[in-house]
Amino acid sequence: MFAMLFGVTGFLGLPLFWFSPVFSNNEKWIWSIVVVFYTLFLILLCVAVCWWSLQRILEPPA
Repeated sequence: MFAMLFGVTGFLGLPLFWFSPVFSNNEKWIWSIVVVFYTLFLILLCVAVCWWSLQRILEPPA
């Protein structure tokens, strides 16, 4: 379950996670918050890499 959440689906897999009877409500809330922040971090990292790449492409040759 965690490999799918962290490696594949990110926050889009949270509904499937919430249907799981294995975890308590407190655990579901905690892991949901962790997954959302992890996904946001990955999105921001991708944006930063794209921004850096664009800046490198647009700078004049030395």
